[in-house]
Parts: sequence; structure tokens; C-alpha cells
Amino acid sequence: MFGESVTPLFNDRTNYEICVKQAFYTEPTQSAGVQLMQTVIHDTPFQAKLLVMEMRLLAFGTAALNGCYKWMARYIRIHGQPSFDIPQMRFVQAGLGLSEDGTKVFLIEESILLGRFLAFTQHLQYWMTLKLFFISDYQGGKGLLTDPQVLSSSELGNIFAEGNVSSGYQSFERDHVCNEFCKFFDLRTDYANWPIDSGSRLSKSSPSEPGSSKAHLNGPLFNTGGSMDMALSTTTMSG
Repeated sequence: MFGESVTPLFNDRTNYEICVKQAFYTEPTQSAGVQLMQTVIHDTPFQAKLLVMEMRLLAFGTAALNGCYKWMARYIRIHGQPSFDIPQMRFVQAGLGLSEDGTKVFLIEESILLGRFLAFTQHLQYWMTLKLFFISDYQGGKGLLTDPQVLSSSELGNIFAEGNVSSGYQSFERDHVCNEFCKFFDLRTDYANWPIDSGSRLSKSSPSEPGSSKAHLNGPLFNTGGSMDMALSTTTMSG
């Protein structure tokens, strides 16, 4: 889950954006006769054990990757620059956090701009499809994404992979925190007032224009006339 801290927590003293995570597991559940998977957050003692391991992995990964860059820098000083670009990467800074009553533990990471943008696309997909689905798992790098997972309404049936966890879909409205992208594009958060009825998801009316009052009053940013105008492709850390 993305949000803001009261004070900056990491080296960039101008960045208040954070990503809060907890480890979870999945178990089967039934909804309208369809078997789905729901997420269950681990209890606090086991959660702490898992998150301490995650911190250990981040520390080890940071040291190992930094060692690679130092080794390359020494080599380049002797042999000169290569003819290709060397990707500049690092692991996020992170720490453990406790709830005020001390009953819950979280992994708190610095927020990545790309992560906030992808969280915005989830909000936009949720609106564009009028709560039918959104992409929950983006993987890849250098502008290319792969291996998506879809979280969808039970209305679509069991058409996606086992990662289509019903509780993840159902908790979107509660857990999503709008960021600068959501606010700039004026995405709606009055979820209960969205124009959803038996025919609105596949309406034959003309698409509304993004950012206009029409888009906010009359429906999704696209209407498909009978078929989705998006490709439906078929951690564990929640966030």
C-alpha cells in the first residue's frame, strides 16, 4: 500500500512517499458458486520473522550490488569506458515499522515513482472497467512489463490464474491511496456512486473524454460496444 509519512524516513529528505507491505498467504474460498482465492495476512510473530528475513535480503542484495558497481568502476579506471551504457540500479531503502499499539509489524520502503504510477493505473483500470478488474502484478524493467496478474470481479468467472485473489480485489477501495497521478487526472474515489448497472460495463454509448465533467458523471473512459477494448491476459508481499 502506498502513502505518505509524517517526516521523511530515508536519505532523500524531500520524499515523504512510502510503500507499506505485509506478507500473506492465499487460501480457497467460494463466492457465488465460483472457487476463488483470498489473501490472509500472517499473524504478527510469523509476520515479524518473514519481514526480518526480507530486510536481511535487502541488506545483502544492496551490499552485493554495490560491490559489483565498485568492481566495475575500478576496472573502467584502468581500461576505459565500454561502448555500451551500464544500467544504474539499486535496491530500495527500507525499515520495519510497528503499529501504535504494537500489535502489527510492517515493512516500510521508500516509494518508487514507477510504483506510484502503476498504482495509479490500477485505479484507472478499476474506473475504466467500472470495477470489473485491474492488474495486480507488474513485473519487468526498462519500460517493458511481463507476467501480469489480474484481480477481477466474480462476475467474470474463473478465467484468470490462481493469483486472482478475491480478497485482493475486494479490498481495493479500502486500501488504495491516491497519489499525484490520481490527483492530477482527477480520478474518482466516490466508489459507491459510480454508474454501475447491468448494462453500464459494456455500454454502446460514445466514450467520455478524460478530465471532463462528462467522464466523471456519465461513465468510464471507454465504452466497448460489446467487447473489452483492453487485452485480458492471463511475494508474496501485499502493497
